Amino acid sequence: MEDGTGLQACGVAEGVQTVLPLLLRELEDARERAGPWGPLLARDARSRLQLVEPEPWLRVRAARSRLQLLQPKPVGSSGLARAGGQIGVLRDACAKFLEEQLDPCNCLGIQRFADTHSLKTLFTKCKTFALQTFEDVSQHEEFLELDKDELIDYICSDELVIGKEEMVFEAVMRWVYRAVDLRRPLLHELLTHVITGLLGKVYVVGGYDGQNRLSSVECYDSFSNRWTEVAPLKEAVSSPAVTSCVGKLFVIGGGPDDNTCSDKVQSYNPETNSWLLRAAIPIAKRCITAVSLNNLIYVAGGLTKAIYCYDPVEDYWMHVQNTFSRQENCGMSVCNGKIYILGGRRENGEATDTILCYDPATSIITGVAAMPRPVSYHGCVTIHRYSEKCFKL
Repeated sequence: MEDGTGLQACGVAEGVQTVLPLLLRELEDARERAGPWGPLLARDARSRLQLVEPEPWLRVRAARSRLQLLQPKPVGSSGLARAGGQIGVLRDACAKFLEEQLDPCNCLGIQRFADTHSLKTLFTKCKTFALQTFEDVSQHEEFLELDKDELIDYICSDELVIGKEEMVFEAVMRWVYRAVDLRRPLLHELLTHVITGLLGKVYVVGGYDGQNRLSSVECYDSFSNRWTEVAPLKEAVSSPAVTSCVGKLFVIGGGPDDNTCSDKVQSYNPETNSWLLRAAIPIAKRCITAVSLNNLIYVAGGLTKAIYCYDPVEDYWMHVQNTFSRQENCGMSVCNGKIYILGGRRENGEATDTILCYDPATSIITGVAAMPRPVSYHGCVTIHRYSEKCFKL
């Protein structure tokens, strides 16, 4: 499939794929070499990769579907330090170009390329694109070349957009049959994840009964249409932040009584029916809200401006951004790879109608259209919109 410039969408402009690793490596290595290079001009068929007023480095010209390396031209050493700043510009330009080439047949390959070269924003955009177009992505060769852990990461993601649950099973079976002798032993583990997704469960944790904080945890099984009680919380709390991530349930902060707040992070493993305490959140708060995105947990609210991010694999918290004002009991939801913080109650006790949009890929937070009325103590959820063909009977 061509885009009108001779660049192949599938294959990601073969010259870009083959030359960019070399180019980026040369740029990094040149920092440590005494001899500088000639002027740098990186340009694709539509002049997307272009540095204005280039410094002494490596001359590159892109012609249609390939990049052509020209002879380096030695110059004085004074340009070396200034040229170092061009690396970031070139990386951003390369990432922007590859982002514009995203297609279901190449997004996984570009994602791997982005991961190799630490292009974090491009990596996130690729993953979001693949999750939102999973049905088409699973039909292509790159999907069949995923390793087991990468496949599980996709089929278990809360952001996976599909028209019907059965297609996840079909995609997994195509992946197995791609190398059936090697992958047959993995089938049981893979189907466990598929079945878990098909037979979703809902958990209700903690709370307040009018007299005491509760440690009870109830689980609703949508398959059997039954409620059962599972292992209780380690600490009884009300108004905590609750979300699921990497196959586990996380209960963050909350109020153990009327006068104090908790900084505990309680993690529930459904496979062992047990709770563990993880790294404490940096601030003890109640009336906070959490969502998960790309195997990370984001927390806001609690009458603080801070947005915190938790990595459940590394068990590590970090502060990533601030909101424009303090609020609690706000709503949070993930949509199209971004996090929306809706409404809530301010320090004066009044509800607000504001909506903030936080993009983890860029760490930029912006205000968007306000809600029709101020609200707090409310719930929010995202309903994914599927492609039109998913609704055809």
